[in-house]
Amino acid sequence: MLSPIRVSRSRRQGTIWIFGGSVAFVSILMSLLIGVPLLRADPKALEAADSSSIEGIENPQHLPMLLEFSLDICIPCRKMKPILEEVTKEYQNKFLIKILEIEDYQALTRQFDIRVVPTQIFLDSQGKVFQRHEGFLDKGPLVGVLNQMGVKR
Repeated sequence: MLSPIRVSRSRRQGTIWIFGGSVAFVSILMSLLIGVPLLRADPKALEAADSSSIEGIENPQHLPMLLEFSLDICIPCRKMKPILEEVTKEYQNKFLIKILEIEDYQALTRQFDIRVVPTQIFLDSQGKVFQRHEGFLDKGPLVGVLNQMGVKR
């Protein structure tokens, strides 16, 4: 039995045909989530990345920053949004959070070697990568990384 499901993405719409079960749906959905062609980033390029070389990201105060790479159809990404908004309010003018859709920031996705969404890249005030996390990150561990970075409320 075939049944169509509409999937809306930022710029495209497509139809997924389900072949009698959720296994096919999950494998097709996963290919959509990580099917963006990615190139392996050169480790030296990651070390050299700073806030001035991150295209499209403004950080005039040179604050420590979190780059959250996500996708609008990703459920863990959606669950993290309210957490990130709460942390943004608590650390206003001390820490910057940018949520980046991987479809809109493909060059940065390649630059930071993003393989999984959500992925969080923590950058210090000089724009150097401090820490990286792949997958859902709850508020407690996120605040723990901020404390390690020396960011105070």
